[in-house]
Amino acid sequence: MRKIKIDISLEDYTDNVRRIIERSLHDLEAEPPYLTSFLCDPCLTEEDLKTALHILEKAGTELTKQKLIKAELKPEEK
Repeated sequence: MRKIKIDISLEDYTDNVRRIIERSLHDLEAEPPYLTSFLCDPCLTEEDLKTALHILEKAGTELTKQKLIKAELKPEEK
């Protein structure tokens, strides 16, 4: 990933945010192997997802990952 300047606090750039950004869509060596299952992990907070999405949007990369994060952030319709 190329270097970009993004205005986020160091406290917001957590280990979980780094894991989201670095995670590939399909990693058969990881558990769970698919990003969609990984994003449902209860250890990932809404703030982690929002921060990772913000970074990816500013970088203009990983559009599929951005869509998956947005889908996870959407409130469930009743």
